[in-house]
Amino acid sequence: MSAMYFIRAINALTGYSGFAFEPKTYNLIIWYCIVLLGSIRNFTYIILRLHLGFAEHSRLNNMNLKLGNALEGRNEMILSLQKLNRYASINALASTISHEINQPLGATKLNAQFLEMKLESDPTNISLLKELNKSVLVDINRASEIVKNLSRMAENKNNAISAVNLSGSIAEVIAISKSKLRAADITLEFECDPIYQINVNLAEWQQVLINLLNNAIEALDESRRNHKKIIISVMRLGDLIKVSIQDNGPGIAAGQEAKIFELMVTNRITGIGIGLWLSKNILNRYGGDIKAQNNPDGGACFLIEMPRG
Repeated sequence: MSAMYFIRAINALTGYSGFAFEPKTYNLIIWYCIVLLGSIRNFTYIILRLHLGFAEHSRLNNMNLKLGNALEGRNEMILSLQKLNRYASINALASTISHEINQPLGATKLNAQFLEMKLESDPTNISLLKELNKSVLVDINRASEIVKNLSRMAENKNNAISAVNLSGSIAEVIAISKSKLRAADITLEFECDPIYQINVNLAEWQQVLINLLNNAIEALDESRRNHKKIIISVMRLGDLIKVSIQDNGPGIAAGQEAKIFELMVTNRITGIGIGLWLSKNILNRYGGDIKAQNNPDGGACFLIEMPRG
């Protein structure tokens, strides 16, 4: 086309043809060539743009597919780690739960033996026999409740989200951790209004609580403090529920308050860096979050924020 325009300029300068459609054969051939080549150029440009557009669309589709596969793999990894962490937490509690169960079972056995003796020696003392039988039933129910709580938390058969009562759900975790607290000589204080609720999966929520409570117990167990204490408190602030779990142990290393929630980062010698990362991931999925900080008078504080149910 440039060559045609150059020839057309020479024609105009030499006086051969100064008009576009002057009826001279050579002139008309030049203009028809310019029109034809211009059409070919425009058509080629359109085809090229369409080709590039389809290629870009195909590339974006491939990238989206790879990203989708990566996200699916990430979710599968999170679920696997979640199960692994849950079983590890439950196994750690199960190793100490036997003492908690043996207490009511031992008391039941003593009461049953005493009841049998009284039936033989003084079967007419109905009030005493009823009292002994009541004690037996209380001990059996206590042992049954411990086993039921532990079994439900380990199985996690129900993945549905429901309105979870904070006071009851936290009390269950504390109940199955009693023997571990007692073995480490730790005093636990718990305060929560019984009406507070959040919308979560109960088993996942209690898994977060187990992670945090286990961390606090292990941190205090390794410390040399005389009066070891864990304080769990719950308060409402607008549309948020705040759960605070704090201890008076050695606290968190300076500058590690945010990093301890990263995968494979831990503040303990025996830790593997999954529990806190997984806990944050679980809470984020339900619109919540968790932060860590050191108390002014020593020890660590983990603050959970969740939307009010």
